[in-house]
Amino acid sequence: GTNRLSGSLTMKAGNVVDQMTVLPTVQLNLISSLGVQFYGLTWVNQGTMNWTNGSISVGGTIISNGGTWTITGDYPMNNGGGTAYLTNSGTIQKTAGTGISTVQGVNFINKPSGIVRSASGTLVMPYSYTNLAGEIQLAGGTVSAAGNSTNAMTGGTLDGAGTIGTPAVFDGGTVS
Repeated sequence: GTNRLSGSLTMKAGNVVDQMTVLPTVQLNLISSLGVQFYGLTWVNQGTMNWTNGSISVGGTIISNGGTWTITGDYPMNNGGGTAYLTNSGTIQKTAGTGISTVQGVNFINKPSGIVRSASGTLVMPYSYTNLAGEIQLAGGTVSAAGNSTNAMTGGTLDGAGTIGTPAVFDGGTVS
């Protein structure tokens, strides 16, 4: 069915299927030490999503982030089977944790209004990630590509102070 979150939800374990929309004033908290699964899910985040513990497994999943997605530790997003997409027109940020957080196994698209910010530790993007638009902000952290593959940029902006943790190719865009 259609799941529309209009309050606050703290998810400690489990799976969400079909469709989930996090409305603009809503907060979704993922705090599962066991991890959560989003298989076959169309997920629209317009609010705030706080990822504070555990892994996220996706597969056959379409995630559209137009709100704020905050990672406050060192956790992996993995693909458990099937094509997965993550489109960002909001903000995805790693604000805590000195280790690695990953968004691997997904086709990641940063839209012109999208911001990917690394303020702490390392945020690992998908294998051979290319930023086509939007902004990559280094706010003291590191941005890398999975498997020590190449980060690339053909559009958008790279700015701030921090580290690009893997080889990088800049064929367009702005480095500030």
